[in-house]
Amino acid sequence: MAQLGTLIKEKRKRKGWSQTVLGDLIGMSTATIHRIEHGEKIPTDDELNLFADTLALDVDQLLESANLDRTTLKDKFVPATSYQSRWEFAHPADYSGRVWVQIYPQTKSEKPLGITIRWGAWQYQANHTISAKSLTLSHYKFNDGEGIPLIVELTEPCYVVFGKDKSPDKPVIDIINQWQRIKPMTIGQMIGFVTNFVTVYIGWFLGTHRHKEK
Repeated sequence: MAQLGTLIKEKRKRKGWSQTVLGDLIGMSTATIHRIEHGEKIPTDDELNLFADTLALDVDQLLESANLDRTTLKDKFVPATSYQSRWEFAHPADYSGRVWVQIYPQTKSEKPLGITIRWGAWQYQANHTISAKSLTLSHYKFNDGEGIPLIVELTEPCYVVFGKDKSPDKPVIDIINQWQRIKPMTIGQMIGFVTNFVTVYIGWFLGTHRHKEK
């Protein structure tokens, strides 16, 4: 059984709840709870927060278990046709914070993989040799107000997972300072960009300061 599913099932049973009761509290069907507990489905990060709040579990532990299970699930259930050269995903429009893209190559190769990520008027482009099982590119998303999708284009078919908050297992490459503007920025966009950047920076600074005080 998957690590995440085991955590959820054990805590559910300690509370004396059936899968139906937990599903009603979370807003999921009994069948979905069953699939999660048996490692056939990995909840989204937002759903993991619901499980953490409802079952009084540590959300960081759930996120770590979910990331480990994603790798297992990929190996067990992802068919060859799921490897693609182009992927697209949109995070919530109002979300500001750390996001990541995890890339699994279909076959191991010493040949560098060409990666292009576009987000609206911004673009990241580089070649990476993936010597481990996967490669994670981590960066920040600002509140764009529109839910602009991330578009990932690869020179070879790969399996790609998108996520936010805590990054998956290493290696993780921070690409926050490696984006290029490919379209001119209007005055309104510039003001919005600076405002979002300052907001995220202040949040990060205050969080770090509180952690040091503890």
